[in-house]
Amino acid sequence: MLRNTKTHTHPQQVYVMKKGMKKILKFDVEKIAALSKLSFEEKECELMEKEMTAFVDFVGDIPDIQDDSPLIDIDDVMELRKDVVQNTINRDDLFKPAPQVKAGCIVVPLITNK
Repeated sequence: MLRNTKTHTHPQQVYVMKKGMKKILKFDVEKIAALSKLSFEEKECELMEKEMTAFVDFVGDIPDIQDDSPLIDIDDVMELRKDVVQNTINRDDLFKPAPQVKAGCIVVPLITNK
């Protein structure tokens, strides 16, 4: 085994990672898809593996923020916009297209199970 590497196993796949390198596998894509209630065809799954791996690599390449200097210049005063009252939409007109309104809120169907 190479130095600074870890071997990861899964019943379906085995791969070696160099230190700091992440590889998204078909197993990972399937798990994320299941948690997201999505499904992918085989070719889509392969594409998602490549895209997710590229994203993880990109995030890993972002340099660390230097914390030796402040992120905000306290001497630079921010110019804020003035709060100006503008014409607003009538609440009744806003709720007209809604199929159901209750207590000033639009009622939407439940999409998850408890």
